[in-house]
Amino acid sequence: MAFPASCADDIDFQASTTTVHSFWSVPEPMEDFVSYVRWTLEREQSARGTTWEAVRTIQDAPNTGFLVATELHLSPGGHYRSALQFCHQDGCFRPTVSDGFWVTAEPPVPTEINSLIYDDANMSLAFSWNEFVTTELAGNESLQTMAMGGYEWTLSVPGKESSTLGTILYPWQPVVDLRKSEQTITATAALPNPLEFSTCIKLLLRGKNKAGLYSVMSREIHDCNDPGSVNIRDPVIFDAVADFNSTVSETSGISLSTNHFWTVHDEDFTRSRDTLAAAWPSLRHGDYYWKVLSADSIERWSYHRHGNGINYHSFRCDEPETLRCGKTKLNFVNVRGLDLQNGQRYFVCVFAEETTLEFEKFQQVAPEVSVCSNGVLVDRKTPVAGDVHAGWGNKNFQTSTTVLPIVWESFRDVEVHGNTGHQHSGVVKYEYAIGTSPGLVDVRQFVDVGLTNHVVAHGLLLQSGHTYYVTLRATDHVALQATATSAGLTIDTTPPSVTNTRIDVGGRYLGSRDVVSVNRDGLFFDLESGVREYAWCIGSQPGHDDVMPYDDVGPEEQASSDPSTSLGLLEGHTYFVTIKATNRADLAAIASSWGFVMEASPPLPGFVHDGGQQDIDYQHDLSTIFVTWGGFREPHTDIAEYSWMVGTCSGCDDVMEVQHVGLMTDTSATDLNLQPGVKYIVTVTACNTADLCTTVSSDGVVPDTSPPLAGLVLDGNSDGDIQYQASRTTIRAHWFNFHDPHTGLSHYEWRVRTSAGAEDILPSTGLHLSEQAFASGIDPPLPLGVPLFVTIRAYNKAGLWVERSSDGFTVDNTPPSTVINPTFDCTLGSAVPDTQVWRDTLRAIWDFADQESPLLYHVVSLYTHHQSDLVTESVRLPGDADGHAFSNLTLHDGDTYYVKVTACNAAMLCTTRESPGHMMDSTPPTVGTFAVATDHVTALGRDVDGHMTYWQTIGPTGPHLRLAWLGFADPHSGIDHYLVTVGTFYSGTDLTQDVPVRVNHSGSFESSGEGHVQLGTVPVSRDLVPGERIYISLWAVNMVGLNGDVAHATFETVPSNPTSGILDLVRRCEAQSCQGHCTCAPSNQKCQPLNAACNDVTGNSQYTPVEVFDTLDLHTSAPPGQDVNFTRSSTSLAATWRAEQGGRIPVQRYEWSAGLAGEAVGSHVFDTSRDRIWHDVGSRTSAVLTLRREGAYASLEPRVTYVWYVRAWYSQNDFAIFTSDGVKSLPLPPQVSSSRKVYDLENILSNRDKDFTTSQTMIAVSWNSVFPDPFGEINNYQVAMGTSSGASDVIAWGMVTTTPDVTRTSLDNLSLQTGVTYYSSVRATNHAGLHTTVTSDGFKVDTIAPTAGTVYDGLGLHDADYQNDSLTVWATWHGFSDLESYIHHYVWCAGSSPGAEDILPCRDVGVQNSASDKLTQALISGTKYYSTVTAVDAAGLRSSPVSSNGITVDSTPPVPVEKLNFGPNLVNNPSFEQNLEAGSSSWNVSGTADAVAASGFATKDGQQYLHLHGSILQRVPTHPDQKYQLIFHARHVEKVSLPLQSQEGKVSAPGLHKTFKLYQRFGTFDSSGLNSEAAQNWHQHIYYFTAAGSESEITFSSVGRAGMALDQVSVRLVNVRTQRDSDGECVSGLVHVHTSTAADWHVRVVQASWGMEDLESPIVKYEWAIGTVKGGTQLQGFKSVGRSTSARNEGLHLQHGSSVHVTVVATNAAELRTVVYSEPAVVDLTPPVISNIQDGVEGDISYQTTETFAASWEVTDKESGVSWCEWAQGLSPGSAEISHFQPTDSLSSSSKKLTGLIHHGQTVYTTVRCHNQAGLESQAVTDGLTLVTSPPDSTAAALRVASPSQTPFPAEDRYQSAAEQLRFSWEGFSDEAGIDYYEISISGPNNYAHTWLSAGGNGETSAMLSGLGLESHQTYSVFCRAVNMGGLVSNAVWTNVTIETEQPQVIGFSVVSKWQPPDILHLDWTGNFFSQSALVYEVSLGTVRGGSDVMQWMETTKTTMTVTGVDHSRAHYVIITAVNRAGLYVSQVHRLAV
Repeated sequence: MAFPASCADDIDFQASTTTVHSFWSVPEPMEDFVSYVRWTLEREQSARGTTWEAVRTIQDAPNTGFLVATELHLSPGGHYRSALQFCHQDGCFRPTVSDGFWVTAEPPVPTEINSLIYDDANMSLAFSWNEFVTTELAGNESLQTMAMGGYEWTLSVPGKESSTLGTILYPWQPVVDLRKSEQTITATAALPNPLEFSTCIKLLLRGKNKAGLYSVMSREIHDCNDPGSVNIRDPVIFDAVADFNSTVSETSGISLSTNHFWTVHDEDFTRSRDTLAAAWPSLRHGDYYWKVLSADSIERWSYHRHGNGINYHSFRCDEPETLRCGKTKLNFVNVRGLDLQNGQRYFVCVFAEETTLEFEKFQQVAPEVSVCSNGVLVDRKTPVAGDVHAGWGNKNFQTSTTVLPIVWESFRDVEVHGNTGHQHSGVVKYEYAIGTSPGLVDVRQFVDVGLTNHVVAHGLLLQSGHTYYVTLRATDHVALQATATSAGLTIDTTPPSVTNTRIDVGGRYLGSRDVVSVNRDGLFFDLESGVREYAWCIGSQPGHDDVMPYDDVGPEEQASSDPSTSLGLLEGHTYFVTIKATNRADLAAIASSWGFVMEASPPLPGFVHDGGQQDIDYQHDLSTIFVTWGGFREPHTDIAEYSWMVGTCSGCDDVMEVQHVGLMTDTSATDLNLQPGVKYIVTVTACNTADLCTTVSSDGVVPDTSPPLAGLVLDGNSDGDIQYQASRTTIRAHWFNFHDPHTGLSHYEWRVRTSAGAEDILPSTGLHLSEQAFASGIDPPLPLGVPLFVTIRAYNKAGLWVERSSDGFTVDNTPPSTVINPTFDCTLGSAVPDTQVWRDTLRAIWDFADQESPLLYHVVSLYTHHQSDLVTESVRLPGDADGHAFSNLTLHDGDTYYVKVTACNAAMLCTTRESPGHMMDSTPPTVGTFAVATDHVTALGRDVDGHMTYWQTIGPTGPHLRLAWLGFADPHSGIDHYLVTVGTFYSGTDLTQDVPVRVNHSGSFESSGEGHVQLGTVPVSRDLVPGERIYISLWAVNMVGLNGDVAHATFETVPSNPTSGILDLVRRCEAQSCQGHCTCAPSNQKCQPLNAACNDVTGNSQYTPVEVFDTLDLHTSAPPGQDVNFTRSSTSLAATWRAEQGGRIPVQRYEWSAGLAGEAVGSHVFDTSRDRIWHDVGSRTSAVLTLRREGAYASLEPRVTYVWYVRAWYSQNDFAIFTSDGVKSLPLPPQVSSSRKVYDLENILSNRDKDFTTSQTMIAVSWNSVFPDPFGEINNYQVAMGTSSGASDVIAWGMVTTTPDVTRTSLDNLSLQTGVTYYSSVRATNHAGLHTTVTSDGFKVDTIAPTAGTVYDGLGLHDADYQNDSLTVWATWHGFSDLESYIHHYVWCAGSSPGAEDILPCRDVGVQNSASDKLTQALISGTKYYSTVTAVDAAGLRSSPVSSNGITVDSTPPVPVEKLNFGPNLVNNPSFEQNLEAGSSSWNVSGTADAVAASGFATKDGQQYLHLHGSILQRVPTHPDQKYQLIFHARHVEKVSLPLQSQEGKVSAPGLHKTFKLYQRFGTFDSSGLNSEAAQNWHQHIYYFTAAGSESEITFSSVGRAGMALDQVSVRLVNVRTQRDSDGECVSGLVHVHTSTAADWHVRVVQASWGMEDLESPIVKYEWAIGTVKGGTQLQGFKSVGRSTSARNEGLHLQHGSSVHVTVVATNAAELRTVVYSEPAVVDLTPPVISNIQDGVEGDISYQTTETFAASWEVTDKESGVSWCEWAQGLSPGSAEISHFQPTDSLSSSSKKLTGLIHHGQTVYTTVRCHNQAGLESQAVTDGLTLVTSPPDSTAAALRVASPSQTPFPAEDRYQSAAEQLRFSWEGFSDEAGIDYYEISISGPNNYAHTWLSAGGNGETSAMLSGLGLESHQTYSVFCRAVNMGGLVSNAVWTNVTIETEQPQVIGFSVVSKWQPPDILHLDWTGNFFSQSALVYEVSLGTVRGGSDVMQWMETTKTTMTVTGVDHSRAHYVIITAVNRAGLYVSQVHRLAV
């Protein structure tokens, strides 16, 4: 058998006969299966172990690897083994057995040491012996050998204070190197020193068996009894110790007469403080010198021979080692006055000179002597005690009752000084004794164990539960003693006891799959050794650990499984918690809980139906809710109860608070105040018996009596309403605000028609609750241009409907058409079509048209050909827009811009068009030069052959010039053409007929090194004259029409031939004006002016005046004279001018400039420091100025006047300057105020914006301060109106125009439609033509009054039917609506009838939806009043008035109607005492119902209870509508296959369906039977029900497989009486209260019942509270129980003895409350206290001789008082088989005669059961009273005298040597009633007293009498008799004993020996011994003195003996011991001659 490594080694032998320890480990393959073990102790019945008999079996041992079995009766010598079966849930594996052990309860018996040889040279001992014998194992030599554990040896010498083993010289040494031959063992022991045989030295041999027991035998090394032995030599000097007087602590001296023997052993120790003594009896010198030596350096010890021994001369007298010197003639000396030190060794040395001794006949020379004694050690102190321990290991508890191990630390004495010699201890012997208290030796007297430090006391009869103490006494060599007592060792043969405490896992069920926590507080107790540690496990069966293995938790009484490792418990499975408690004696007990079901989930949800079995969603009843539920399922436990509540949301109880209905599955609630349109949801909660609940709510039911409210239907699927659509095959519609405030909408239907009521387009089609619809694939297609209407019908869930149609739509499937494609307006800032000079503004124009539907909007976007750096977003414009100006732009030169316009009609069909490209260039071309030949060193290659020539008229070809030029360029738009003028003067044009000649820019041209050369032919008006100078002006015009600067050049005609010549450039020229204009100066520079002064002829009428016009149109063909004052460009100016005709001095040429009006020419336009101010334009009359892009003057300052300057030259010196009237830049449209808006007004005089109007013909518009105009920039305002923001589809733009000073107007003669929103738009246009539009927020035409809603009474969320305030009226309302506008305010009034205002006049209450007011005159109770509400919308229209359904005033609270008392029990056979068979019982049984006969605590009432496994019912007579109280008692069934911790039962009665709990079981699964606490296991259940008919069916049902126990059922009528109280609050006592306590004291129940009524309004709820004072809520706050008139609270923690007060508050529908109180109920959680119960009336008696039995007791109940008591008698505690329970004579005693019911020896137990007023009961049982009618029987009795021997030889039977005491024992007395005690007596000669003495009062069957003074050689008679518990005495038994106190006398000293060859020896010792009694002789024969190697211990009664096998050649010694009958002896040793 395998043992854990931490456990003890496997043993083969043990001494205990009462205890077995077993260890094991589970094989690894089995570990996952083994949950418990079955252990059996078996005894071998056959020699070879083939047959084994079971001795003890433990069926369900915990699998902890360790088990201790106690209270066994093992047979010494028996062979036992442990058989172990590893078990699992379904069975056990095959047994595994240990290798067994033998019981050896006695120590081994020694034999003899056969031989012993001392080798002085080798300092060794060789010896042999026969193996010790284990008597229990006799006959089995191998087993005998195996049983021995080893041998030890030591030496001892005789000593004065030594033990029976003598004085030990050495510590015990193990015998090693054993040599065995058969039964003889030989060994050699090495000695530390040579021995000095100055006395008898023995070898001690100790044999120890494997059970720890040992015995000792000895042998003398040399024969100590041989007078002639030469091996034992007395020392020359004996250290002597005189007698010590303990009184005076002095030592007397010694003396020795001359020539006398010294008969005392050499002393090694002394107690003297100052005296040493020595004697030298063998010396005869006559004169002696002596000295006393002492020194630590001296090593001289007794029995030890030293090579460096000391003598008298070793130290001089003057040396410190010498303490005293002296001289004497005596053979002894007493040296007094010394200062002897404790622990110091002292030596006496003697010197005698050689002396001749004269004798009578001879002389003898006495040689010189110089010797010292072996020394004596001073020991004046008692030994120092060491620790003593009793028991195994370090424990103070053990299980064995027969053996007791004792170990101790060696006591310390003088050995601490190191001078004890070779003796290892100053202690000479130890003795132990055992007692029941420290120092007491009442169990075992002192036993001498020699010198050792351990012993096993065996043969004990220790009692479990008793504590024993070992007293160890150590005696040193001077007889000083010290004692030490061990700590108490408690014998514990019983495991911990299991109480009735329940194993607590936190509830009745296991609630976690992963972790289990357990509390085992108070589960175990152990009175003997106490519980040391706990371990616990979880299993599928009691005691199993297959779920969680045992977990050691130490002493903690609470533990949890490892939360990091899930247990994986399965729901619905049963688990058992097993607790193992191990006491300090290593005995373990287990207790398994009742089965806990794993239940971590609530019941499975079912369904909840509003209404009946078929769920409804709405109803017409406004006062009742019906509900049905089912489908809830609990797969693991059972459903305990249902509760339901009603609320306006799932899980809410705002309509009806929770109601508990038991197991009912349908119910209803009446008198509810349900509101139409409110969804009421029923929430049902199903709770299982583990108090886990599942909540399911219904889908709700809505009361409804009205159709839905109509909403608004819109065509199309967008957010707004469409009037047109494009598709002819699809229809879309959407709608909103259809609603039903009560039941909600169910679905919609829709249809499409062309006229009212028709379905000609789309038939009616059902829809879900989507608020949009779509139909496609319509065939035939929808008609074009015909209005179509969508009609929506909305149904509510009650089936009521309402419908509403849209305003219609028309189909238009054609997109807008293009009238004018988008293009850019070229009349502004443009000189060439599709180009533009302005770089900051653009204006696009277009025109789209649509005849079928109006244009809805335009989307205009601007982009370039590459979309670079243009930051502008698309612009959305109204449908009537035909142009748009982009302002504040930054256009790029050279880019081409496009505008895209998308026009969309109302049918959302769009047309997109793009404009042609529009090039932008704001910079003119750069100036170049003529391509003429030069004289430059570098050949530039400018000249082009054939050009720069002139040609005369040749035939039809007129005169012309062939010119070439280069350097003109335009990087952005490019050069379009060139203009050339030729004249005969500077800038003259006379040769080109006063107009420039156009030469188009050519792409094919000559190339020169300086660039591209342009060629052109310029006709002239005449042939040129050779040598003539002509003036040519040339400039470039780019693609946008901008003219570049003019290149002037003067050429001289140089003829080449008659028809042509070259034009030679005049490089040096003269100024042509007084300002230095010339043709040869560098570009933009002038020549030296003429010397003549310039003449400004401005204003001179002789000169032709010039008119200058600011212009926006840059076309050269633009008509002149259209002067403008404003420009939208901020980067460009332009002008035209003209000279008047009139014959005045004409203008030759022009220059132009511009600048800020009133400042210098060119200011704020040019940089006057570097820019050219005046620009030459020759005869041109227009010019364009574009500002630089960068610099200080990159843009014109807004609203500042800029003027254009024109300088007209009339001659070289005369000029005039003309200016325009100026122009202002307005680049941005008018501003809009951020705080003002356009108002829609009711009329022109109104100032309030109108959002709604009832007028369909007129509206006024105001835009005051909307367009701030501080600078007068606005030119005019226009007003338009449309159906969308910015639209003008009602009033077009331009129809209404006002001047800037007019900011309001009236729009009349309109035709506006109801429900349509209109928008007024105002456009402000500035003088530059830019405009800004602002639109109002719109107004809606509303001609429809608001829709009426619902009015509620009261201020709550729901309509109130009752109120308790007679001075206040309340109302709330909802559901009023107005689709066209909104509700502006409400008008409220109250009256005594609907619509009346006699109680409260109508008044405006604003937009709040509730109102209240105080009345001056109170309303009469019972009066109903009505509130009326009218809604007024924003347009001023009023709804129809709506009245509430009225509210009644109730000012009286509910009235209590009952005070309870109860009628008789209506149940037949309530305690199941009668037959339950069908037809003969009032109970109808379904399933199994057994009436179980029981008594005592097993029943609640009577002698039977019902074991119900099924159901049982009875119909009891009742009165309809009467209330009844149902009481019954239930508990668990004791013996079940699956003992669950938690079980339930069911009870039903009319209106009552409950699951009740069988409260927690007591204790644990392992507890057997019922006990005194089980009375509490019956739990009382109280319920109330109202009868429905003349009979009421009461049904009880068990739940689960175990069933339940039922007893004492009652149904009683609750009698009531009405009590009214005027003030609404009742006196106490109107609530009936009952308190009870469940079996385990964890569940405490308070139940209450009451009754109320109210005549005006119904009672809607009861609330109850529990407190410790009247009206208090300390134990439970107020909880609603709905309309139930009883309530129950379990699990309260009530304080015992306190008072419980129940307060009930009844609330009626008017919220008036009545409070009623209970009388205080005393909390009595404890049953009556029964104490001092006793058999008999006057004092408790245990035995009696009469048959009339009486009992008395004391019973109290301080809380509720004792009601009554009953009693019964039985043969076991709590039973009642003799007499069943009957009422007692009084509450304190009762008597009864039981004649014939019992007989002698039977014990009767009386059970008393008392009940208190709280219904609790307690029981008490007497300790039993035994009937005694006969004396004890002594027929089989026997008396024996135990004759102890004072010698090794036993005394014979009836003989003893002790005269002072007698020991005797008896047996065989018997008595069924029990023996109380025994009496003994002694009689003898000389009138020895015959007095009876008591003995055996504690059950002992032995006794000892001491101090007797018996006479030797006299015979005495001893008597014994038994006395039973009744005092009756048996007959006496007797025996004799003879006293012999003297040992045999030696009267002879001769032994006659005759040798008879070859080996026979005859011995005869007749006459040597004499005795008064017969003698027995023990004879031993050996070859050495004291030896027995020839014959040992041969006994004979004769005085002769013949011995064979004797070696005649050797001397022999015979030892003859004569032993008398009393065991006294005397011995002789004789040497037999050869």
